[in-house]
This record gives sequence, structure tokens and C-alpha cells, in this order.
Amino acid sequence: MADAIAGGHTKAPSYLTFPHHAQTTSISEAIKIALLEHTNIQSVHAFASEYNIPCEAAQIPTVDVHYTSPETWAQTVKDIQSLKTALPPEHPAAKYEILGREDVMREYLVVDQTVWGDRVQGGVRYPAGRINAYRFTLGVLRECLKRGLNLQTNSPVIKLEKLSVPSPNCASSSTGWAIHTPRGVILTRRVVLATNGYTAAISGPPQSLFQGRVVPVRGQITAQRPGSKLPFRGCLPTTYSFIYGPSGFEYMITRPCSVPEHESGFDKPGSASCAGEGEIIIGGGLIRGSADGMTGASEIDTTDDGVLSPGITTYLYDTPARYFGPDHWGQDHCLGRVKAEWTGIMGFTADGFPYVGEVPDYQGLWVCAGFGGHGMVLCWMCARALGEMMEGRDGYQLKEWFPESFRLTKERLVREFNGRLT
Repeated sequence: MADAIAGGHTKAPSYLTFPHHAQTTSISEAIKIALLEHTNIQSVHAFASEYNIPCEAAQIPTVDVHYTSPETWAQTVKDIQSLKTALPPEHPAAKYEILGREDVMREYLVVDQTVWGDRVQGGVRYPAGRINAYRFTLGVLRECLKRGLNLQTNSPVIKLEKLSVPSPNCASSSTGWAIHTPRGVILTRRVVLATNGYTAAISGPPQSLFQGRVVPVRGQITAQRPGSKLPFRGCLPTTYSFIYGPSGFEYMITRPCSVPEHESGFDKPGSASCAGEGEIIIGGGLIRGSADGMTGASEIDTTDDGVLSPGITTYLYDTPARYFGPDHWGQDHCLGRVKAEWTGIMGFTADGFPYVGEVPDYQGLWVCAGFGGHGMVLCWMCARALGEMMEGRDGYQLKEWFPESFRLTKERLVREFNGRLT
């Protein structure tokens, strides 16, 4: 599953991207993308339910709290209305509810950001969900193993080599591939690159084709113990995003309360202020916590997920308490605020759309990568589309729902990533 770093936030803020998609492609294409995002979320949760995957899946509301200028907020409200008008009447993908400043602060316990000078302008509430992406991925793999998948763990692909394979009639040749790994070489006619941010790191054609096209970007995330005053024992019934600029945001979910109270670290002698037992998963901080403090450039073009950015660590540590304020956060947990912290590698493309399809001029080499940090709402349906293409069902039915702008073309491969993370 791509972008599992996001902590399993299954939400599609299509209203934020719809205007750009409509302007750079077409209204019909922008609608396809919005509908695909909605379908992707529904399909992921449906699969988890059908196969009883224990992955903490829950379809719950989300709220986007906007810390932007009054002008930007006014434009956001207009963009929501535009999306609602474009989509079919009463379609679930258009269920965006606009909340005023006072409403969002009262209902969701958020405060103005005095440190950064940001004021709450309003909020947007809509259906979304959470899922433990790692456990979900394990569940998918288990089902695939039942159906004959040969899974080779700890066996990285070092190099892809294009081969010329004689055809049965010996009158011509077709393309084959040699996959080089530490355990040996695998010969095959078709290869799928589902390697996202690591795509250009593979020696051979992927490196020459995707260098500067699928660019790795390191994201950081924390698991935190909630403050003593957060309601619902810290297990909030909605997910959050905190948006403060074109590229600036944090995202937050809370995991279910599953630890018995007497084992949770709360209510120990001398720790009466510790009163919750949920687990906050919050990530982001790429802009305000980065080394340059402006663009997050220090996290671009790196595949090293074993290193934490000190600036982002500091920023994320303070983020939940800062957004909720002392009156709603209370005191820190007696065991400390941060339980765990990690990074993950995302894959970004020049135009912000994933690459899906057969690589031009490289018969048998297929790709499904470049989700720009939005894999939880894109990769499931993109993988389904890739399967249709590989099985020769790339006709009207696929074109009816799959965005043309997601298809890999020669024209798209010419464009190089320029650092745009929105």
C-alpha cells in the first residue's frame, strides 16, 4: 500500500484540488478524479470489511481547519460550491459542510495560532475514515498468498535489464526482462514497478526514465499520548487536517482506545492529571519544521527513511497541544507526550498526478507510482486500472472512470519535478 506513512487517513479533500484539476485538464477530468478518490476510499474499507482484516478501519467524519487569510477562505468556500455544482446532485463525493469560525472552534476545540499569527477562518466537515495502513497491507498480502502469490521479503530489486527474447516463430523478437536480486535473477515478460518514491533508485531503465520524474520526498509522523483534557479519553470521534497555506498542513487521526485503563500509564499515583488513553497519530510539518523553514527542500530527493529531521521533530512534538490550546489539551501524559516517531518516503511527479500504465517504448514494463502523499485515496483504484490495462481491457469502460491525466505518456515523462509539493 503506497504512502502508509500517512497513518491511514482515508480522506479526500477533493475541493482543494478540483479547481487546479479543472484549470489544467478539464471539468470532466476533474470530476473523474474526485469520483475516483471517493470510490477508492469506499473500496478500501469494503475490502477490509469483506475479508475481516483487523486494521482498525472506521468510516468517520473529518474536519479541515483553515488557518488562511480571509480572502483565501472566501475562495475556498467558492471552490466547494463549484465542486458541488459539477458533481451529480446529492453525490456522496460532494458532501462538504462549511463551518464558520466560531462553530469550528467550539465543536472541534481548536484555537488561533498565536505563535505563527494564524487565525481560524473556518472549517470544512465531510465523510472520511481511518485505517491502520500497515495492518491493512498485511491483510491484503495474506489474501494474495492464499491465491498463490510468491512473496520474497528482504529481497530488493537491484537492477532491471531489458532482454531480447526470440518469439516462437523465430521471425521476430519480443521484449523480456531480467530482474536482478541478491537471491538470483528472475526472467519474465512483464514487470510492474509499484515502487513509488523508490522507482528511480533501481538501476537500469527505471533509473534513466524516472530520475527527476518520480522524486522521493521524506515525510515524518509521530504517535503521541493525548493531553489530560481532551474528551473521549483522547480518542476523538473525527479526524483532522490543519491547513495554513498552499503547501502547509498537518493531518491527525486518533487510534482506538484498546489499552486497559490500569495499564495505560494514566491514573498512577501522583499522576491524577493523566486522564486519556487514545493515541494521536499526527504528521506533516514539512514546511514549518524543515531546515530551511520555507519549502521543505531538505526532505526532497532522499530515500533514507532511517533519519529524523530535528526541526520537524520539534515542530510535531508541540503541534497537537498548540492546535487545541492549554484549555483543551491540559497536561501532558505522565509517561511523556511522544510515544514513537518515524519517517516514510513518498513519490512526487511534475504534474502532481500518478504514473499508471505501460512505459512508452519499453514493452512489458508497467508502472503504478508517484502518488504525491495521497496513496490512501489513489493507489487502490490506480492498481485496479493497471490490472485492466495489463489484461487487455483498456477500452471504453475503463476510460469512463479512469482519468486520462493519470496515464503514463511520453509527454508526461519529459516533464521534470520542480519542487512543487502541492
